[in-house]
Amino acid sequence: MTTQTSTQAQVIPKFGEQKKAFSIDKLKRLVNAAKSMSDFDQAKRYLCSYFIPCSNPHGVFMWRSEIKNLEHILDKNISKLICSITKVFYT
Repeated sequence: MTTQTSTQAQVIPKFGEQKKAFSIDKLKRLVNAAKSMSDFDQAKRYLCSYFIPCSNPHGVFMWRSEIKNLEHILDKNISKLICSITKVFYT
C-alpha cells in the first residue's frame, strides 16, 4: 500500500468529533501529499473537522478536543494559528 493510498483511506471525522488536538504539521503533510487538486479533499476535510465559520463576531470557531469545547478566533488572528501552506501544480 502506498503512502498516497493510505492517506486517501483515512476517515476524517466531522466537525466537533475529533479526538486529537489540531496539528498544523498533519495539515501540511496532507497538503504536501496531494498529487492533484482532487487530492486536497483530505486536507479540506481535516481543516473542516476543526474549524467552522462564524459571522458575529467575524471569525471561526475552533473545536478544541482537549477541552471538548469551542474557541472563537477572530479573523485577524487566524493567520497566527494557521500559517500559509502553498502547493503548486504544473501542467
